[in-house]
Amino acid sequence: MNEIFIELGKYQRLLIEQGEWWRLITAHFTHFNLNHLLSNLAGLMLIGLINRSFLLSKAGASAILFLCGWVSACLWFLDPSLQGYAGFSGVLHGLLILAIALQDEFSSFFKLGVVLLVTSKIVLEQQGVHISHLANIDYGRPVSVASHLYGALGGLALIAAQWGQKYLRQGRNLLGRKA
Repeated sequence: MNEIFIELGKYQRLLIEQGEWWRLITAHFTHFNLNHLLSNLAGLMLIGLINRSFLLSKAGASAILFLCGWVSACLWFLDPSLQGYAGFSGVLHGLLILAIALQDEFSSFFKLGVVLLVTSKIVLEQQGVHISHLANIDYGRPVSVASHLYGALGGLALIAAQWGQKYLRQGRNLLGRKA
């Protein structure tokens, strides 16, 4: 990968503090090497296979931008020791949960199963078990597994907001009862 583009786009806390705010978004579209880029593209293709109409919609584009900002904000406020970051995997974790939840062709049981699998993966990562290590993939830098957690939480937040909006439009409170 071209080092100049990596340096211009990646999340660098010190440079963000100095006013380079674009890095909060561009970091998610910057990758350290070809393996890193290809694995993120494979994840994006999987999400496209699951729910192409969502991914290619205005709602999908809005979700991507929201998740970029959400993951960056979480990294900024919750992980102040993190000095550098790049990649789309945090956003992908949120998009996967959204794409599954918004796909009407899947049963609630299947959707719950996917959320449990993603949750299990994230819990293992937080315990130090990394998929990239198991698969012996070199991403050029250590994987920021915190971004996976933050992305998944962002996806769940978007689902909760959508469900809340749905209930309010139906004249129901958040417990599902008529208001």
